[in-house]
Amino acid sequence: MLGNQTIKTNKPVVKPVLKGRLGSGQLTLKHLVIIWLQQFILMIVAMLIVSWVKAKLDYSVLIGGMIFLIPNMYFALYAFRFKGAHAAREMLLSFYRGEMGKFLLSGVGFAVAFTLVRPLDVLMLFSAYIAFTVLQWIQLATIK
Repeated sequence: MLGNQTIKTNKPVVKPVLKGRLGSGQLTLKHLVIIWLQQFILMIVAMLIVSWVKAKLDYSVLIGGMIFLIPNMYFALYAFRFKGAHAAREMLLSFYRGEMGKFLLSGVGFAVAFTLVRPLDVLMLFSAYIAFTVLQWIQLATIK
């Protein structure tokens, strides 16, 4: 008869979202720093390749990469300040605020790029931004 009974506890059940992907079950600051360094190095390599193919396009790639990287770093550092079930409300608020800050930083970055950088290759700027977005998805999917 014990198989049909349920046990009630006051402890919340918390399952790490990334447990299957990471050994420790959590995405740590170390993982994020490695991802950011890889993205920065790849941004420099892409900038050098583009400048070799056509001069004066390298800063468009750099600006597009930085418009992606800086707001994402802000979001990650701001949103993941809290952990644990007892801080659920603070976690939710920090995610909202982090996402809003990321959105505003991205908007300001694009606005500054379009108004202050002359000449600017818009195609290279957006290509770099989109490429780094896809790169981050791949990096996060392959973390072990």
